[in-house]
Amino acid sequence: MKKLTIYAFLLIAMCLSGCQINQQRQQCVSFSEQLDYCLQLPTSDVVTQSHELAVLFQRQQQRHELLLHVEIDAQKLIVVGLGPIGQALFTLTFDGQTLNSQHSALMGNNFKPEYILALLQMAYWPQQSVDTGLINGRIISNSLTMQRWRKVIDDNKKEVVMVNYKNIADRWETPVTVSIPEAELTLTMTPLLDQ
Repeated sequence: MKKLTIYAFLLIAMCLSGCQINQQRQQCVSFSEQLDYCLQLPTSDVVTQSHELAVLFQRQQQRHELLLHVEIDAQKLIVVGLGPIGQALFTLTFDGQTLNSQHSALMGNNFKPEYILALLQMAYWPQQSVDTGLINGRIISNSLTMQRWRKVIDDNKKEVVMVNYKNIADRWETPVTVSIPEAELTLTMTPLLDQ
């Protein structure tokens, strides 16, 4: 009987790991009571790009790691999230009109992929594009010194999202730290560059 229970558990675990949830998601997200951000496509002059990032999520004492593969062209943005050992966790596709999410049932019902895209855009999109997506806020930055940063502030000048770049290299080529103090959340995104 004990072996049967173990086999049943393994069978259920294998089925769950293969189950995918397909959802159409919202394009605008709230970062505070006053500040929202609506996802933006890159500018029409963007060339097709591909980036790999190692991401560390930290919230209080919890830490989660994943890998992101980001594909960008003028018509769409695709982000694939992989677990530390390479298992596919989610695929997000945004075409400027709809955000589609395919994710593992293991991600749970509270998985909100639109926040991943919003934070990626706040860190990597051109400042003008991010500003266009902000509702009741704006983005300010300092790119003239060795301490490059961006801050998303609401209309009351409260800092809602902070982005710090490790050095003055291209944004996609330097480690980036994104923090949301109100949520006690910090993301560290490190590019996996070709050697």
